[in-house]
Amino acid sequence: GPGAESLLRAAHMLQGAAKAADFFTYDSIFEMLAPVLEGLPPVLSLALDHHDLTAAVVQLYVVVAETQVSFLSSDQTARLTAACLHLLRTFASVESPAAAGGGGALEEGR
Repeated sequence: GPGAESLLRAAHMLQGAAKAADFFTYDSIFEMLAPVLEGLPPVLSLALDHHDLTAAVVQLYVVVAETQVSFLSSDQTARLTAACLHLLRTFASVESPAAAGGGGALEEGR
């Protein structure tokens, strides 16, 4: 729907902003991107059937990590890591058979 299309466009624009960051602008760009990265997992969990959107959001995390990680302070790195882990936990909770009550390979292997 139109909401997913707007999110897709926004994800692509934010990828561009992350790629444009340099030594002089990374801090302000990261501070703009961080709240978005922190807030996306719950939104994404509701839109997983929109594969283009899911891919663009995951790519946003990858682009931010690739382009900004060498510039970030330890606090910013911790914030990015927490946002990435939140995204992974969101996918795990939605995709895991264990989350749906089916067991799952990790639990069976214990």
